[in-house]
Amino acid sequence: MNLYAPSQLKENMNELLGSGKLNEASELAAKIVSIEPQNPNAWNVIGSAAYDRRDFFKARVAFEKVVEHCPESAIAWNNLARTHVFLQEGIAAKSCVERAILINPLNLDFYQTLLHCQSLGSMADESMLALAEKQIINSLQQISKPEEFFSTISKIYRSSHRIFQARDTLTRGVACFPNNLDLRFELGNVLFSAGEISAAETEFRTLISARADFALGWQGLAMCQQQKNQLLDAVNSYLRALDLDPSVEGVHQNLATLCALAKEWTLAIKHAYQAALQKKDPTATLLQVDSYKRQICDWSCEKDRDLLVSALHCYEGRDASPFLAMPLIDSPSLQLKLAQQWHPPRELNYDHSPIGKADKGRLRVGWFSNDFYDHATMFLIAGLFREHDTERFEFYIYDYGEARESSYRSKLTRVCAHYEDIHNIETEAVVDLVRQHDLDIAIDLKGYTRGSRIDLFEHRLSPIQISFLGYPGTTGNPAFDYMIADEITVPREFRAFYSEAIMYMPECYQPNDNQRKISEEQFSRIELGLPEHGFVFACFNQVYKIGGTEFSIWMRLLRAVEGSVLWLYVDDEDARAALRRLAKAEGVDSDRIVFASPLANSEHLARCRLADLFLDCFNVNAHTSASDVLWAGVPIVTKQGSQFAARVCSSILSAVGLVGFIAQSDKEYFDKALSYASDSDLRSRTRDHLASAQVGSALFDTQKFTRDFESLLMLAHAHYQNKESPTDLRLPAVTNS
Repeated sequence: MNLYAPSQLKENMNELLGSGKLNEASELAAKIVSIEPQNPNAWNVIGSAAYDRRDFFKARVAFEKVVEHCPESAIAWNNLARTHVFLQEGIAAKSCVERAILINPLNLDFYQTLLHCQSLGSMADESMLALAEKQIINSLQQISKPEEFFSTISKIYRSSHRIFQARDTLTRGVACFPNNLDLRFELGNVLFSAGEISAAETEFRTLISARADFALGWQGLAMCQQQKNQLLDAVNSYLRALDLDPSVEGVHQNLATLCALAKEWTLAIKHAYQAALQKKDPTATLLQVDSYKRQICDWSCEKDRDLLVSALHCYEGRDASPFLAMPLIDSPSLQLKLAQQWHPPRELNYDHSPIGKADKGRLRVGWFSNDFYDHATMFLIAGLFREHDTERFEFYIYDYGEARESSYRSKLTRVCAHYEDIHNIETEAVVDLVRQHDLDIAIDLKGYTRGSRIDLFEHRLSPIQISFLGYPGTTGNPAFDYMIADEITVPREFRAFYSEAIMYMPECYQPNDNQRKISEEQFSRIELGLPEHGFVFACFNQVYKIGGTEFSIWMRLLRAVEGSVLWLYVDDEDARAALRRLAKAEGVDSDRIVFASPLANSEHLARCRLADLFLDCFNVNAHTSASDVLWAGVPIVTKQGSQFAARVCSSILSAVGLVGFIAQSDKEYFDKALSYASDSDLRSRTRDHLASAQVGSALFDTQKFTRDFESLLMLAHAHYQNKESPTDLRLPAVTNS
């Protein structure tokens, strides 16, 4: 019996292939394998034709036959891998293409296939890539465009967030090809992403010294200058990039950010719009525009905001800030989605052992922020630092804020055992320093707010990492094991929208300092522009939190309460002018809007006493401002929302015993505020209640808060020592016998 197909049949198949008639060749190949089922060439033709027709199941079967009968064919393994990619079979695809690379590491197409595998979540084997790189370096003279190998391998690493491996690959590539500007540019970008700003700046300066008209080099330099807070230099470098290439993407967006830092809101909006025009999907940039418009109280187009919200729910990019979305919409599910996209996780590795500590009797807790000065965060947390149990805890402060004179910073260095100034120290050096301290717990006080260095936590600074206080929402980042909350800010019905395990404080999650000073200066209403006898509604929230919905209700209250005024903390002249115009459009005399100017905190607390009722904002509540006015004896009316930021004031009011001031709807919010303004007996009782709350409420019991907080830290550490995964933690209920 003849087991071989006729040679003429094979020749005809090859002729058809040579003529580009793949489908006709496939028909002959099918006849060949019916006679000669072990013919890899015929199976390859069948697989190629099926792949070309996008019949990937048939292609997979055919290519499996090829590698079965010809296992040393690297191209065959790569063809099979590409088929697995289209079938979304990531693990199988990765296995096949890695086999191809081990057989022949000098084929760039194989690495492109591996890059597609990464998109399916199948990470490349690091040792295999390292071996392949060595063979590439040893064979540079044999390869056409070998520099592309380094570029593609670095992309493989970056797509799985292995940024330092990408850096090392590009460093080797630049060493082999020092005059290749494209590789050097990629290295600069990767160094920047790794937090090695000075090294990145060196690469970008080398680029532009070799090629002064390279717009992307100037953009990279500007990014480094911006990161180093050399803002004027950064602006000039960005403008140089625009002069060289007006279409370069990202420059307008970064210029918008710099203008926003300078509070040049109109110019920031202009640059952000320009950036949006350059993008295929401008959703993230339009979110930036909305944020800047809020700073000048421009709520002019509800339709645009509705479209933006819809777009954010569908958006898959990584540049839509969850923090900027907070005031736009009250949605815990959207917050989680954007947070997970905003900071995709890197590989975390940290081999921690408690054995060999210098002091085994105390837990070492590291606190990370740039707000360790006279800042809202410190106004709240200073008491916790002061009251912490130094026999059980050893506090390390890691301060990456700019050096400045501050009474709060001075107090902090006295009550905490260790203070480290890490301002302008780059990421890797900070990580090395922190790991030398062998922390048990690391606590981030910034989240995704401005100036954050959340990237530090992605290096796993300690076995337990916690997000607390500074960011009112989930980080969506597996670098964090826990976040601090309470039963009101993260209730059961919204628990699924927080990626961290929750450490539930028994009352309010927010600390307070019961030794905060209120200035003895006696302010008069007249000197602050307030009516001597009229009712004073106040809102000292930052202006970005205010929306058109709240403002319209506030104007209704002014119309309903004769002689009343609205006292706002707004210092931008464009925003003030906009609010006056909006008031007039609502039928309210613009003189009934009174603006407060910045004051030192103790003086601000003293003037708060002149307000009658604080009106909260909705999507992002008052946080420190709420504690400010309650400490000064002024009640708040709030509307409880869904996301963490929209429930903070409800938690604070509950902890101070004013649950009756929490509304569940716009109407109830209005009615509660109006009832309070109209009822002098209620006002008197509430003032008396708040006077006693300074010593009798959970909100201002700094010592109890600190003990509860420390107990949760000890509980989390016990879970870690027992090798238990992070899980929601609550303190045992205290029963009175």
